[in-house]
Amino acid sequence: MFVYLRQETNPTYQIMPEVNLMYPESAINLLQILKAMGQLILET
Repeated sequence: MFVYLRQETNPTYQIMPEVNLMYPESAINLLQILKAMGQLILET
């Protein structure tokens, strides 16, 4: 499970859809998430 956190005056969170490697569409979504996380880490 992934949770999207927003750091605002009033922090909020949003539970993201479940991802599963057994289903192609879900696996693609997971790869996109991991790619975006990697890019965020490299930017810091």
